[in-house]
Amino acid sequence: MIDPAPALTRNAFRLLVLTLVMHALAAYAIGSIPFPWFGQIASLYLFVWLGFRSTYRTSPGMVVFSFFLIYAFLVTSVQSALGDYYNYMPPKATTPYLFFIALRFMNLVSFGSLIFIAFWFLSRGWKPQIMKLMTILCLVFSLAAIYIYIAQIYGLPEPPRTRLGTGGGEQSVKFTYAFHRALGTFREPSHLAEWLVLPLFMSFGYSGWLGWLARTAGVTALFLTGSLTGIGAVIGGMAAGFVFLIPFMSIAVVKNVARMVLVGAIGLGGFSLMVSSKTTKGADLIGVLTNRVKPIEEKGIGQSNRNYVYAYLDGKEISWFGEGLGNANLRFTQEAGLDATASFLNLFINIAFSLGYLGLSTFIIFLLIPFVMLFSNRRYKFEPDHFLILSAFFAWLVVFFVHSEELSFHFAVIYALLIHAVLQQRPVFHGEAG
Repeated sequence: MIDPAPALTRNAFRLLVLTLVMHALAAYAIGSIPFPWFGQIASLYLFVWLGFRSTYRTSPGMVVFSFFLIYAFLVTSVQSALGDYYNYMPPKATTPYLFFIALRFMNLVSFGSLIFIAFWFLSRGWKPQIMKLMTILCLVFSLAAIYIYIAQIYGLPEPPRTRLGTGGGEQSVKFTYAFHRALGTFREPSHLAEWLVLPLFMSFGYSGWLGWLARTAGVTALFLTGSLTGIGAVIGGMAAGFVFLIPFMSIAVVKNVARMVLVGAIGLGGFSLMVSSKTTKGADLIGVLTNRVKPIEEKGIGQSNRNYVYAYLDGKEISWFGEGLGNANLRFTQEAGLDATASFLNLFINIAFSLGYLGLSTFIIFLLIPFVMLFSNRRYKFEPDHFLILSAFFAWLVVFFVHSEELSFHFAVIYALLIHAVLQQRPVFHGEAG
């Protein structure tokens, strides 16, 4: 596909790169403004700028998402006006009530904007550049995570972490764990692991030394996080993608899976070398993760470190309309007696209590649209990178079920990639992908 306005696309792509880089600098802030907020503002600016300079091709699914966004605004506005949620702001809240609610909508609007932006690039034949960008980001931020990991162990210099931790205080860099955990440029190991999902899968679609370096460093960094969520999401996403694509199976998928297993073994070896001399309990990664899973298998999710969420939800009823974005979190915080804003650690539970059954149903329809398109498009032709995209999609669903309660930039890119894949008779892909 030939780009009709290459200069415009190149300039827009530079701003997209800046947006995604700022999104990854989650442990840092300028003054009181975290870098990810700048990333959200940049995505909104890019969306508006491209809207004036070009024309958007409406991505399927965005009509439903727009309805979801409008509905969320109406419910939240009404509930905020009728209720006294501003009195529920906890002592460690870093923003006033209205700004807190505005940030929730900033997340939704920037997510929708990034779907439009990513689809705009894809419709112009820039899929190879997006794949390469994700591969480079995987390499750069994985190497940064590995260096910061070593720096924290041996007292080497690292960039000062200038943003508050997720608990409302100083960021934690030491953990009660069998080994030191990698944080990278994020505030928690699990956040680094979640961020790695998309770049890591995309790196497997890029051949040559860049692809191998990126995925080896990415897998090593992922293992160093010790994140059950991140590692489980990658494995679960890969398995779900493989099973889902059995009707379209080809040798390329088998090769990708074999490559993942090989890189996983290499990454596990790198992990073992880095932590073997510094483990406090002599436990290996597989043993640590197994010990975390066993109590959940035996006694249920209530035995996990998310038990306080399920204790609060026990006996709660979901309404048709919900309490509004952010308001549900504040009620949770107030009833649980917490001094920092509580998270449901589950996107679907958050939507259910914030926007009720109607909001949750609308969001699920939004998620299902790519699959409706896939099975209704008789001209669809499977390409090897579709396995990677679909695996990343399922991996993020795992993350949304067990840890993240808000939509992410990377899931917006995944959604656009998946929509583009199922729309094409023969998806355009130039470059070194394999």
